[in-house]
Formats: sequence, C-alpha cells, structure tokens
Amino acid sequence: MPLSRSLKILALLTVISLGYIQMHMDIIEMAYQGKKHEATIRRLKEDRQMLSFAIQNLKSAHYIEFVSPKDVVQISLPVAPKNEIFEKLAASRESTGQKLLSLLSLTRPAEARTRPVDNRR
Repeated sequence: MPLSRSLKILALLTVISLGYIQMHMDIIEMAYQGKKHEATIRRLKEDRQMLSFAIQNLKSAHYIEFVSPKDVVQISLPVAPKNEIFEKLAASRESTGQKLLSLLSLTRPAEARTRPVDNRR
C-alpha cells in the first residue's frame, strides 16, 4: 500500500471520528439543556401552585376585615324613592316571568279549585 493512500484513509478516519465525537458532544449538551428546562418548568409550576394557594387564602373569609362604624359614610339621597315605582317594577317582573313560563308550558296555567266535601263517611 502506498504511503499516500494510507494517509488518505487515516485522514478520512480522523474526520469521521471527529464528526462522531462532535455529535455525541451535541447530544450531551442538549441533554443538559433539557434538564435545565425541566428544572425551570418544575420551578414555575411550584411557583404557580404557591400563588394559587395564596390567592385562595386571600379569598377566604379568614382574611376579610370588618369595617369599624367610624369608617362608614352615610349618603343622603335628594329624593326618597316612592313605593309606587317599586310596586310597578315588581309587577312588571312578575308579568314577564309569567310570559316566559307560559312559553315553556304546553297547557293552561293551573287554577286552584275547592273540592266539595263528602260527608257520607
């Protein structure tokens, strides 16, 4: 085997070996990056759980503060509301409710009737 041919084969094997080593180094680097990302995700999940727990605690009745009477502000209205307005509003709500219920019903509205008493017993 001539010397030039063996040098070419040796150079080719060296290049292939270096490429193989580079691939393995890239794989190992990606594995480390993946572990860092997993640790970051795990930390973010734990932070999210702690924040959710803190929010739930703040929503609970234990943290509600009661206002002292001196902090209450009285507001006077210029005109007192009339009962007639409230009565009309209540009547309109009842009639609207009856209309909506009549759409769902297939029969007439039920009416209460008295039954004759049977005294034969």
